Amino acid sequence: MPDEPMQPRLLQQRAAPRLWATALIVLVGLLALAGLSLKKLSSRSSLQLKTCFLDVSGLRPGANVRLAGVDIGAVGDVRAQPDNKDCPAAVEMEITTPYKLRIPEYSVASTATAGLLGETYLAIDASRASGPPVRTGGQLPSKEGVKFTAETVDRALKAVELLKQLSDEEKNGNVSASKTRPDGKPSPVPSLR
Repeated sequence: MPDEPMQPRLLQQRAAPRLWATALIVLVGLLALAGLSLKKLSSRSSLQLKTCFLDVSGLRPGANVRLAGVDIGAVGDVRAQPDNKDCPAAVEMEITTPYKLRIPEYSVASTATAGLLGETYLAIDASRASGPPVRTGGQLPSKEGVKFTAETVDRALKAVELLKQLSDEEKNGNVSASKTRPDGKPSPVPSLR
């Protein structure tokens, strides 16, 4: 009977190293995961830039920033500054990529629209840019984007209608008779306005 009380103690002595070994393995695994997470976070490249416009065409904070069609960041802030004639609309953006991105200093920022009626985003054109990479806090030059107003769309629709009309007349063989004046000279093409 004296062996009976000794057996639980012996089992506890044998189980203690296994418990410590298991805890050590779990701790090493958690530290490895934390290290990988930190490495992944620290490998992200971040750059804060500014630019100015006369008109931001409805650009809003949170809008995408694109370079060569690739989303590389987001617009952080858009401010109207009517008292600043050189920069009536100030835009701040944050470029964040998982890789080191070197944007030439003289790259040009402009507003663009995703499709005809899509959201306005900020486009950076580095295709003709030169100079050293812009540093965080730097300012990119800007150019005003093309605006599609109701008048622009109306003119485009009128042009399409005119082309359709001319195509139909050519198919019907009426183009030479309907487009010449009595004196034999061609009549001017109707205005799109």
